[in-house]
Amino acid sequence: MHADVPMIRKQNGSGLVVVLIALAVVTILSGAIANMVMANLKLTKHQENGIKAYYLALTGVDLGVAALLQEGVFGETDTLLQKHFSVAAHANVADAPVLQDTVPLDGGETRIEIRAVTVSGQRWVRVYADGVLTGGQSRSTALRMLAANPSIVVREQN
Repeated sequence: MHADVPMIRKQNGSGLVVVLIALAVVTILSGAIANMVMANLKLTKHQENGIKAYYLALTGVDLGVAALLQEGVFGETDTLLQKHFSVAAHANVADAPVLQDTVPLDGGETRIEIRAVTVSGQRWVRVYADGVLTGGQSRSTALRMLAANPSIVVREQN
């Protein structure tokens, strides 16, 4: 029994070395996992801000269309669409005005531009909007509506 005691004493420090190596491995793995989680969190936040900016732009397009179609005091013929973008108002597309506005919204703003364009020989009204978050990220979207029949709408791909 006395012969076993010296062997136990010789192996006493090796357990500590194994525990320290295991602790170092766990620490390195934890750091790598934390780094991956932070990178994914940053990417997710960037994507979320992109979606918010897109919806700001989409809101701008909706506001522009609503402004074009809103009836004035003289009824259906007293809309911005009829007054500024119809063939009767401006026979030449180049003479039609370009309407611009910036609307502050929650979390950013939307910049709206409305102009007459000719596509395949027909007069269209293009409503373009750029949604800009307070942090600077932006997205844009646009649509065209036929000036003679605003119920015909084409969404433009950006």
